[in-house]
Order: sequence, then C-alpha cells, then structure tokens
Amino acid sequence: MAVQEASPEDVRPNETIPDTAAPPARRVRLQALRRTQRSWSVVVLLALIALFSAMRPEQFVSWFNAKSIAVDASSYLLIAVGMTFVITIAGIDLSVGSVLVFSGVVSLKAMHAIGGDGLLVCLAGLGVAVLSGLLWGMVNGLLTTRAGFRP
Repeated sequence: MAVQEASPEDVRPNETIPDTAAPPARRVRLQALRRTQRSWSVVVLLALIALFSAMRPEQFVSWFNAKSIAVDASSYLLIAVGMTFVITIAGIDLSVGSVLVFSGVVSLKAMHAIGGDGLLVCLAGLGVAVLSGLLWGMVNGLLTTRAGFRP
C-alpha cells in the first residue's frame, strides 16, 4: 500500500482551524462572562478580599470585619432597590444620596440630643431617620407630580 504525499496545492499555511476544543455551552458562558461588567465586578471584589486576606490575615479575616462589611453594604443595597424602581419607570432621582445623608445627620442630632446609648435611643434615631426621609420623599413626590419636575 503506497502512502500518498500531499501536494503544494493541498497545504494551506494560513488556514485557521476553528476552536472546537471547548464545548459550545462553555464557549457561550465564557462569552457572556466577557460581556457582563457585573461579573467582572464580582471577580474584582473577590480578588480584593483574597488580597487583603493574604496581606493581613490576623486583622482582615474576622467575623467582626465580615459583619461590618455586611452592615455597611446593607444600606447601599436598600438604596439600590429603591433606585431600581425609579429607573424602571424611565426616571432617575439624583436626590437619593442627599436625602440619605440628611436623614442620617438629623438622626444623629436627635440621638445626641436624647443622650445615652441604649436601645431606646437607637430606636428613636431610627424613627427620626425614617420620618425625615419620608418627609423629603413626600416633598420630592409632590414636586414631581404637582409641579411637573422630572425626577
């Protein structure tokens, strides 16, 4: 049996071979990962946590730090949920941050005026913060609906 040699016409040096090494489902997931900025944000966040954990494991990796991060992030999560509703109705409300700061300052002033550090002081501060945020929200709502301002 003779082996047939390839002629120069059969050899194509610039021909690219399609990437069939990865299964189609995996390729689709990789392309979706590349396209979404949110996915990269999570990757960067996890990389930063790993970096700081490696640099200072005795200080960074603790239940207290995890609890602090969760508590700090919870207020931003609540604001993000509220802003999602505003954005879905084709509006954007730039006053959210300033209302948050105003409510925090008024709450802090009220707790400082009451004095002490008990549960009742915290509940009073929470009530003042919610009430002041509610009042500013009503003012913003009236200006948007009655006066015709865009949010």
